[in-house]
Amino acid sequence: MFGIFATIKIKPDQRDGFLATIRETAFYSVSGEPGCMRFDFFQDLADENRYILYEVYTDEEAFHEHLATSHAQSAMACSRDWAEKGFEVIRGTSVYPTEQRYFATPGSEK
Repeated sequence: MFGIFATIKIKPDQRDGFLATIRETAFYSVSGEPGCMRFDFFQDLADENRYILYEVYTDEEAFHEHLATSHAQSAMACSRDWAEKGFEVIRGTSVYPTEQRYFATPGSEK
């Protein structure tokens, strides 16, 4: 399994737009991309304008396919307006667990 942890600091006046777009991106990623197992995002408890994304893909190729989708492209383009600086990304492969079943795609809230 391949994953990323990404952080982004949002300009306070851009938070609502960011949240709407990233929710939509997460929904389309897990519901429409067979290689996307998880797309979760969290708000930093110490800074309400800092967000952490946790994404899991079957492999790095699936991640690159995700980056080519219209929803990911749109979110990345919008991030130039939202953020104080771009995404900071850490890429990795799963050491444990390693089986796909542990990363079951959650049901959608949409």
